Amino acid sequence: MNNVTKEHGSEERGNEFLRCGAQTPTVHLRGRRTEQDSRCNPTLSYPVPCPRRRTLGASPHSVELQFHALAACMVAFSILMLPAHAAPKENAAKDTVQVQTALSGAGSSSKETNLGDLVADAVRQTGGAQVALVPADEISGSAAIPAGKTDPDKIVSTLHYADDPSDTVVVLSLTGAQILRVAERSVSRAPEPFEGFLQISGLQIRYSAGQPEGKRVSLAGIGGGEVDAGKTYKVAMTRSLAAGGLGYFQILTGNASNDTGTSLAKSLSSYLAAHPVINNTVEDRISKN
Repeated sequence: MNNVTKEHGSEERGNEFLRCGAQTPTVHLRGRRTEQDSRCNPTLSYPVPCPRRRTLGASPHSVELQFHALAACMVAFSILMLPAHAAPKENAAKDTVQVQTALSGAGSSSKETNLGDLVADAVRQTGGAQVALVPADEISGSAAIPAGKTDPDKIVSTLHYADDPSDTVVVLSLTGAQILRVAERSVSRAPEPFEGFLQISGLQIRYSAGQPEGKRVSLAGIGGGEVDAGKTYKVAMTRSLAAGGLGYFQILTGNASNDTGTSLAKSLSSYLAAHPVINNTVEDRISKN
């Protein structure tokens, strides 16, 4: 049997063939493949061609895939290496509120307070109402917010039931005569403290403590307009008050109502967000004759 032996790396027939194997390959006619090169055709007696190896990355499509894979790895790595402060935080600092005049809830159960005015204004805005009523029971009598920049949450925390989502703002339809009766009830124990004493918005109450019920109160709207006894007004208040709490059941129950679904705390928070500078002062919304 003839043997064909060629040196490693030699070329034949131009560049058509490349030799395989690290050593000199030997191929037997119709014989078995040698260990030196298992890819060569063992049935041929002439020098055996081996397929040329393709250069890695020669295909444009392959290059594009490699590029996109590398880019994806770099993006993933950069995200992992972001500093902690770059990620959004749920408890990120909120915008502050500029308090021009120190707020106080002291005496809210027997007189008008500027904190009470603020809360009542928020309730009136939430309900889109003409009048708002907030019982002293909702406001901390020891609350004090100094003038200057402050976190809105500190102001919201002055509410007794700030964590109660069921303490919502409700809007009732009341006549002027009913509002007068509500005002009478509010000042009925003045100057003694009463948790049912109302902080108000959109209304002015003038009262004489020594007069009998039905004659001790006069009402006026903001700006001095009269409150018509036969006219119906939209009056916003807390849910517990609308349900007749604190002795108001004979006046407030059974009236057409609309629950806004907005808690008192959320109402105040939204109001502060819309009014980053507040300058509430006691406005004589409630005063003695």
